[in-house]
Amino acid sequence: MEQATTDLPFRERTPNRVLARALDRHVAEVRAWPAAPPATARYVERLPDGTATLVFRAAPLGSSGTLTAVGAVSRATYKEARGELRVVTVDFRLGGAFPFLGVPMHSLTDRMVPLEELWGAEAHRLLERLLSCRDDAQSVAIMEQALAARLERAAHLELRSAVSVLKAVRRLVSQRQTVDVAGLATGVGLSQRQLRRLFATAVGVGPKEFLRMLRFNRAIRCLAMPGGQLAIEAGYYDQAHLISEFQRLARMTPRDFANRRRAEI
Repeated sequence: MEQATTDLPFRERTPNRVLARALDRHVAEVRAWPAAPPATARYVERLPDGTATLVFRAAPLGSSGTLTAVGAVSRATYKEARGELRVVTVDFRLGGAFPFLGVPMHSLTDRMVPLEELWGAEAHRLLERLLSCRDDAQSVAIMEQALAARLERAAHLELRSAVSVLKAVRRLVSQRQTVDVAGLATGVGLSQRQLRRLFATAVGVGPKEFLRMLRFNRAIRCLAMPGGQLAIEAGYYDQAHLISEFQRLARMTPRDFANRRRAEI
């Protein structure tokens, strides 16, 4: 395991301001989750929203752990995680994981892949550093340093085409009403075929599927509304359309989803 004496002090390894701003454009949050008592269940919910995640898991003060890249999911997943684990997560912004992971994001959709398969020995070194951390703050600092270093070396992945996709993603997110894919392609100077290909590479799903995810997540934010009003507010044709899409993406009806959320509070 790497000795602490071989590392520069954390204050000297902090990304410079320019790199920190670049990192913020791609990463929504790096978070350490406190270890829970063994009998405590941690509710883990992943919704289809087009985002990817990195996850570090280890037993407290343990000598082994895992680093996993989790791609975008096409349908919601739910599970209860039990056991006294240290967890650090990196939540990427929409389209933000591509420069870090270095593979077409559609190859990770609905998959969990050991980071070592993508980063090789670099992932193993990061895992050892995380296992040697004294506390959560140090774990987060180590993860942020690794991401900053990776971003510096991944400049060649920031292709003009990928930038066009990210512009399209931002435009989709900002639109309240459904966006026409053809109009979106024209707006970013791409053909529909190019847009589909680049969306799959940078985000993990095509623009049409991503639109469906956006509408679904908009509906989740409006769950307190009556069914008919909720459908209109979220951009569905009617309540039947809303229920059908929820069953497809959430694996349950809006009512069951809302009840599940309340039960977890």
